[in-house]
Amino acid sequence: MSIGAFTEKENMPEISQVLDTIASKKPFWDTLVDYMRDSLKAKAEWKFYGRNCGWALRFKKQGKSLAALYPSEDKLTIQIILDAHQVKQALEALKSYALKDIIVRTEEIHEGKWIYTEIEDQEMLEEVKKLVNIRGTNYAKIK
Repeated sequence: MSIGAFTEKENMPEISQVLDTIASKKPFWDTLVDYMRDSLKAKAEWKFYGRNCGWALRFKKQGKSLAALYPSEDKLTIQIILDAHQVKQALEALKSYALKDIIVRTEEIHEGKWIYTEIEDQEMLEEVKKLVNIRGTNYAKIK
């Protein structure tokens, strides 16, 4: 099973399809898209990550990957790559033991830790925004 719902390379999703697919997670999608575009000044583009992941809305800032949003059936998954310094900051800043556990259990590769998590509720949304902020503001401290 893939991370995202849109797994056909030839068929980049339309925003209306995405919003219909994520259904109840639309407020989380809107909040994250607005936050990354407006607050962090990131640029969004659709990118296909293969059949195992599908299409994602990828955000980049100053030429570097910030995060990717994978829409799925009534589900929204975010991917954020954290380097060692950002991992340390995240573990200090986060309140969610579940998200901390995901970070700790994720294997580190040469680029850092590729964190994938579903955004299921408002609390997780706020925690994910902290991660995005850590990634997007050159190690700015989160209060």
